[in-house]
Amino acid sequence: MPVPSHLQPILSFRRIVLWVEDWITKEYLDRIWSPDDKFFNILVGGGKETIRGTVHDLREQDNSHVFGLVDKDFGQSNRSHWSNHRSEIEVFVPTFFELENYLLSWPALAGCKENRLQRSEADIQRQAESLAQGMTWWMACRRLLSDYRDRLIGDYPTHPKIDNIQNLSEAENYIKAQEWYRNIQSRAASIGEDSALSSDLSSAHSDQQNKLSSNRWVQEFSGKEIFRRIRGFLCNESYARPSDMDVNLAKAIADWQVENNQIPDDLNQLRIILKNRVGLPIQ
Repeated sequence: MPVPSHLQPILSFRRIVLWVEDWITKEYLDRIWSPDDKFFNILVGGGKETIRGTVHDLREQDNSHVFGLVDKDFGQSNRSHWSNHRSEIEVFVPTFFELENYLLSWPALAGCKENRLQRSEADIQRQAESLAQGMTWWMACRRLLSDYRDRLIGDYPTHPKIDNIQNLSEAENYIKAQEWYRNIQSRAASIGEDSALSSDLSSAHSDQQNKLSSNRWVQEFSGKEIFRRIRGFLCNESYARPSDMDVNLAKAIADWQVENNQIPDDLNQLRIILKNRVGLPIQ
């Protein structure tokens, strides 16, 4: 976890500090938020929990201009509360599965400068749909693993305060009083049944198939995996490291979206809300 005093030069560099998970997110937001990018210092902080912890600690040190942005994945978006100042959101969670889902715009992919093989919009969409069709069981497996994790540790107890635990009895009573402890055996037993596993996987797969047939997969399947494979479809030459080519494609999509007034609404609203939270004028 970064030490706040060590970060002070970075924290004072711009009016808004936003921690994100990866370089694609940083470079993409810098591009679509121009010219307001002069107000933002977007920092790459790693995984969700690291970002949440870093943002919370920094805000506890009176850095009220520090925020975070993380992927929704299989969790819940807090988009409906973004405009509510009383919600005091520190870390924003958009509505799409991952940031890369906002890059799955067929017109932008076809029209951007990184479409070196001149793929048509229809060809790109068909390729992406074909990729999504092969992902349903993988997404179902991931969905169920996420659900099982939440069932087992979603309400894991917080640590007690030092003054409340002075002996064995107080330690035992604290743990026994937690709902997580009282229910852990029954939760684990239900997950450990083979018949339940097959049923749960089938149900999760059915849900993914519904997303596929209703076209919700564009928002709800793993955007990272589709985006990376589409990049290879648009440009099959290795002119740089794969990670650099991913970033270059994200930048090119951002440029197209800006030029064509197609910036995703979630991210455009986030820019406005962050400026409002620190008292910057909204233009």
